[in-house]
Amino acid sequence: MTSVETCYKETSKQMYIKRKRDEQSTYTTIVLISTLLLTTFATGLNCFSLMTNHWEYITWNSQALKKISLEQNMGLESYFDNLITRVFVTNSKNSTVGIYLLPMHGGIWTVCISLREAEMILLGGFNLPTEICVNYLSTKLFKEEHYNFTDWNNRMQNVSISCALVSLIILGCAALTGGFGILKHQLSAILVTGVMYLLAGTFALFTIMIAHFKRLDCRRNHLKTHGINLNSRYVILDEGILVESVHKELLPGFSHKFNKFYSARELNFGWSYDVGMVGVLLSLTTSIMWILLAKILRYSPIAIQL
Repeated sequence: MTSVETCYKETSKQMYIKRKRDEQSTYTTIVLISTLLLTTFATGLNCFSLMTNHWEYITWNSQALKKISLEQNMGLESYFDNLITRVFVTNSKNSTVGIYLLPMHGGIWTVCISLREAEMILLGGFNLPTEICVNYLSTKLFKEEHYNFTDWNNRMQNVSISCALVSLIILGCAALTGGFGILKHQLSAILVTGVMYLLAGTFALFTIMIAHFKRLDCRRNHLKTHGINLNSRYVILDEGILVESVHKELLPGFSHKFNKFYSARELNFGWSYDVGMVGVLLSLTTSIMWILLAKILRYSPIAIQL
């Protein structure tokens, strides 16, 4: 074999190796960019979903309310095209005791009156509260001596808040760990990032499942007699049910009449719930991509450049 042939073979071998390295580097770059994009979307969607308050919508069926009020021989007043309904009964002293049934929407942290700004202004004209939202973590809630913290919905709400907090904390830590792993080429940090996104997605899934199944207690057949003080005049007894403070103590004697109206309450999931589901799927996909990236970077020539 001549020196020319030997040189040609060596050159061909080097070109083949270089081509393979370039192909592998391109593949690794694509995986890296895809992982970073998925990470951005997964983190953003999960945080956005957990921080918004449109997980569920609470409305009242106007036809069912009319039917129940006739059966119970109770008064019924509707405002804003049946958006708000006042149900009332007159006691033996000719004193009117009533509750307001409001449309509301809620999330992990808050429950809000679901009315437009113009409707809220009109609401104030009826001397109804114009505070839009009540935070489940509000200090005034914890000061309520008679508030039932052992209620199924309240317990599930507390668990969902805990899961949401854990998910948010893990997402923040995972983003920092992943950035450190990429910049410093720490394969162990990259692998840990994949595991952390799996955990974040799992806790976000727990939050979604709790939000879904906590409403199994919609079979509730009794009206609460204590709730959250919205202001000095009104108390929220339950999601969608408002009562004047001066009538709160009179409710136990008439609660059997108001209990029937729970069957007219309608609960539907909102867009925050759907965004959360997409965020969970992206978190699980992101976890797989980070673990795959750690495996690829272990043998990839691009790792030398990181």
